[in-house]
Amino acid sequence: MRTQFLLLASIVSLAGCEPASQPAAQVEQQANPGVTSSAGQPIAEKRPHEMNLHGHTRVDEYFWLRDDTRQSPEVLAYLEAENAYFEETMKPWAGLQETLFKEMTSRLDPDESSVPYLKNGYWYYSRFEPGSEYAIYARRKGSMEADEEVLLDGNQRVKGDGFYALSGIEVSDDHRFAAIAEDWAGRRINEIRILDTQSGEFLPEVIGNASGSLAWSGDGQYLFYLNKHPETLLAYQLMRHRLGTDPSEDALVYEESDNTFYTDLGRSRSGEFLVLFHQKTDTTEVQLLAADDPLGVFKPFLPRETGHEYDVDHAAGRFFIRTNWNAENFRVMTVGLAASTDKSRWQEVIPQRADAMVRNLQAFDKWLVVGERKDGLRKVRVLAHDGSVDRYLDASEEASVMWPDRNVSTDTDVIRYGFSSLVTPDQVWEIDLHSVRPGC
Repeated sequence: MRTQFLLLASIVSLAGCEPASQPAAQVEQQANPGVTSSAGQPIAEKRPHEMNLHGHTRVDEYFWLRDDTRQSPEVLAYLEAENAYFEETMKPWAGLQETLFKEMTSRLDPDESSVPYLKNGYWYYSRFEPGSEYAIYARRKGSMEADEEVLLDGNQRVKGDGFYALSGIEVSDDHRFAAIAEDWAGRRINEIRILDTQSGEFLPEVIGNASGSLAWSGDGQYLFYLNKHPETLLAYQLMRHRLGTDPSEDALVYEESDNTFYTDLGRSRSGEFLVLFHQKTDTTEVQLLAADDPLGVFKPFLPRETGHEYDVDHAAGRFFIRTNWNAENFRVMTVGLAASTDKSRWQEVIPQRADAMVRNLQAFDKWLVVGERKDGLRKVRVLAHDGSVDRYLDASEEASVMWPDRNVSTDTDVIRYGFSSLVTPDQVWEIDLHSVRPGC
């Protein structure tokens, strides 16, 4: 839901709205050996449980409250008692809660919408209708003046008062099919459905136990997604689904065996590669597969090395690498795919500097747009591949932050960046990079 509030008695007291006398909460509790009560308040029983981890023994007194199945009668009874106690305790402020809710929601823009972006001839965006809780995802062909085509209305997808969240939506290159990942339970375990935008109907196949990361092959016949581990809930299995087939026949493409890594999936901004990204505290790895070779094998751009953090972007037929290899504050390098596994063949584009940290980068066919932290501020630096430009975008306020925003294409001279300050909420700006050339 777009609006959720938790109003606590302490906040109400600070607002000067505490009733003269607060009645003791009387909560009827089911008999539960794991719960005791103090003035109506449920208190979880302490049950020491020893755990031997990494050579250390620790005692968790509340380990019994872990219930991965969500079916333990004791745990469910305790949660129900906590919820009942909360509801009873907050009854004196029910009117104030409603007043604050109405005041807060009245400040929301009823027609809130995202900034549309252009992808291969279609403008994609999301918007809210007045009084609605969930976004509508839509597109227009050619221009924003064209007729609207609604891809998904979250208000129609939600089931009564149950939980609903759209975790991901990805459209095939020909714009016909939209893969949609939806969470119905709040555990970030998604069901994936495929919408045929020509007919407006979902295909019969439904994929369960998935993350929200989705990627189409270049021909739009294969959808790649990530399975969740049943215990850790980590995305760990990369699966390949052929359009129109039973998901039980989906192929396992890769399985991450090290549960210290998080795994994510996407397409390169150039559209030429499927990208599998692995990350833990101090180590990353990127694996690639050509988008027009969906039955091929993902291969590491550079095999993981403990302590080496890197990520890549692709444009103009080569890769640009943000890396901390011999660069504590990160630097930017470039290489062709054939030589990617040999760091000695990487060429430096932006050297490491003591006064600036490279946070992220976006590569374009003619440009490189870099997010840096310099002088305590987040800035956007623009470099032309031909060497004619290397400068920071101007900020309208001295104390502000800027960052490269969503730019879906590499074949463009117009980019978007974000801007915010202590007095300016987040904004998205668009600039033609030719205007930053000297003398323009």
